[in-house]
Amino acid sequence: AIAAAAYAGIPVTHRGVAVSLAVVTGHEDPTKPESQVDWSKVAVGTGTLAIYMGMKNLRRNVGKIIAAGRDESTPVAVVSWGTSPRQRCVTGTLSTIADVVEREGIEAPAITIIGDVVGLRDRLQWFEKLPLFGKRIVTTRPRAQSAELKRRLERLGAEVLVFPTIRIVPVQDFSAMDGAIGRLGEYDWLIFTSINGVRIFFERMIELGRDARALAGCKLAAIGPATAQALRDRFLYVECVPRRYVAEEVVAALAALDEVRGKRFLLPRAGAARLVLPCELKRLGCHVDEVTVYETECESDVDALLLGRIAAGDVDVISFTSSSTVRNFAAIVGHERLKALDERVVFASIGPITSETARELGIRIDVEAEEHVTGGLVRALCDHFAEE
Repeated sequence: AIAAAAYAGIPVTHRGVAVSLAVVTGHEDPTKPESQVDWSKVAVGTGTLAIYMGMKNLRRNVGKIIAAGRDESTPVAVVSWGTSPRQRCVTGTLSTIADVVEREGIEAPAITIIGDVVGLRDRLQWFEKLPLFGKRIVTTRPRAQSAELKRRLERLGAEVLVFPTIRIVPVQDFSAMDGAIGRLGEYDWLIFTSINGVRIFFERMIELGRDARALAGCKLAAIGPATAQALRDRFLYVECVPRRYVAEEVVAALAALDEVRGKRFLLPRAGAARLVLPCELKRLGCHVDEVTVYETECESDVDALLLGRIAAGDVDVISFTSSSTVRNFAAIVGHERLKALDERVVFASIGPITSETARELGIRIDVEAEEHVTGGLVRALCDHFAEE
């Protein structure tokens, strides 16, 4: 009663409005010989009255409350699915609320709040005003990496459906990675392009009996703030993080920061990564060693029920955070179902490279983050729905 009311903008007690709260069931055990609720006392004996399980008997219960002496003009709110992104709240009075609930199609689970505190909702409601309230947003990142994006979206009122389309798999043959780790002292720069690359590379270093001391004399670059933070979490200083989080900007940032000609670079990254970064560095006269530390594979453990909801268009947004998520989503959903989704949902992308992959596959991108990180994607979605 307290939580659902609060999320509807209704404090169950408020100085000068109501100083007490009573909680009562609206649906007793039908096998009882008689009701144990003394409506004559409940109706007028408290400032605020909260009725649980009262949807089926709502009309009868409010009739009893009026008959027991409560003014029929007393404000009433019915909160359905309180505190969740599916929350709906309707208001009326004791004399009108049953008709309002029936007209608006409000269903259980719901709780009924009766009292003058309901009048505060117009000023205090907040949850239903969140920028993404009630939006069903699909995330396609690997399940283990969806938590942060899910948390950000949920704090803004969204219902988040985690639908992983890729999984991260370390390479089967570690010989190339092991060789590069053994030669770390030969490199001037070590460039990481993802959190996955950082995690797997350093896990392998530990397995080989090495630690951060092996990086002495080697500068670090990261393609974005999340990757940079993954390095800082390992107490490593990151010399270079570009302003825009794409491979082309890494090259420009490095060139502005250091005379790179003749320098040796190590790139531990995904097997199917774009060739822009190594090619541009080589064009500037750098020596570049690429090491595959992980592969991205299409997720095989697909939630069939959620896939059905997506295919039916029972979502508002499908978000992509990499080209791999786009390609695998298209493969899982299939061309025909993807085509049918075109007019039903909003497609959102974390950045231009991901957007370009989507367009190549015939997917229209409606929202693209200006800052190519999860926070930027969330902000872009908020801006999009604010304009509706």
